[in-house]
Amino acid sequence: MKFWHQLSRYYPPVRLLAFGGILFSLLFSKFLLSVGMIGLVLMAIVHPNVKTHLQQWWKNPFNRVWLLLPIAFLISGLISADFESFTFVWRKKSPFLFLPLAFTAIEGFKRKQFYYLLSGFVALICIGALYSLTQYMLHFESINNGYAYGHVMPTPTDHIRFSLLVVMGIICAVALFKFYKAEGNKKLSSLSLVMSIFLILFLHLLAVRSGLLAFYIIAVYSLIDLIIRQKRYKQAMIGLISFSILCIGAYQMLPSLKTKIGYMRYDLENLKTGDASKNSDGGRFLSMQVGWELIKTHPILGVGAGDLEEEVKSYYATHYPTVPEEKRFIPHNEFIYAWLAAGILGFIALLYLCIELWRLTPTHLHWLYRSTLLLNFVALLIEPSLEMQVGAAIFVFFPIFFYNQPKED
Repeated sequence: MKFWHQLSRYYPPVRLLAFGGILFSLLFSKFLLSVGMIGLVLMAIVHPNVKTHLQQWWKNPFNRVWLLLPIAFLISGLISADFESFTFVWRKKSPFLFLPLAFTAIEGFKRKQFYYLLSGFVALICIGALYSLTQYMLHFESINNGYAYGHVMPTPTDHIRFSLLVVMGIICAVALFKFYKAEGNKKLSSLSLVMSIFLILFLHLLAVRSGLLAFYIIAVYSLIDLIIRQKRYKQAMIGLISFSILCIGAYQMLPSLKTKIGYMRYDLENLKTGDASKNSDGGRFLSMQVGWELIKTHPILGVGAGDLEEEVKSYYATHYPTVPEEKRFIPHNEFIYAWLAAGILGFIALLYLCIELWRLTPTHLHWLYRSTLLLNFVALLIEPSLEMQVGAAIFVFFPIFFYNQPKED
């Protein structure tokens, strides 16, 4: 036992490295993402007070609610003929099981450490944005022309996940601005404001619809929060005017956004013809339609998490044979995916998880926590985000991180 207590002295630096590795890896290394999460879990398992932490973990309803979805998917394994595919799908739900325990076993950061971590994350997002901007400026004409065909500028990770990470960076930068302003640190508050404005402008230049949709939903929520909860009417009016100017100015001044909006109009015209193979939006909507049609034939148990991909491909081949194989997507909606994979239990588990996460909002990080949830909820509606490593990490890591951050040092 003495050995374990001596080992616990190294927990603070290991914890800091693990968190830093996770934040870095969201942009630059999927391998480090797994290493960072495994490091946090190992710290919980080898902790000398692991029994006490298990008891604390189970007593907290916030921790228990994360169990529902992996349990629902585990049950779906009973009807999955392809057990190997099922284990691959279910492994993606392991953060739901282990990260709440890991956060129970480690102490929260001091307030300044917490905000320094957020500062590092925002700096990484800005570096990623500068990389994309450099590529855009070096190949301006070809990249801008590519926007007319649904392409985007090069990004450090895939463009949809990167656009959502940029929105996460904006959320954190605004939280940093508020914190440093309250602390009376004018230099860091000004720097945080500059980074938030830079990332907002870059998001519009990047012109990825997923990120823009999430950003404007969070913006509307923020205005409502200022009016109803905080009663700060002057700030709400300033915010409304600022976002109105931003929308008009971005459309007029940013060629990539203007071209992308033109492409969206082209997409909508193709949707009217019913030819989903010609456009990206049509492929997404069709994938949801295919998922829903399969749900109607398997409403209670679904098709099993291990067999979902094959069932979807088979349905395309039978009912939509003209759609190219590379556009035969799994349902681009996590709620439909969960229902199809794990039956009605999977859908209820995911819906209940979202409701409970919203209800259990920590008061001291109210806006930061709920804005992060809104970002994740948007991702659930437009992507099978929990079936991707980075998407699942964003959904699980940030809400648990913010929830477990103590109110005071």
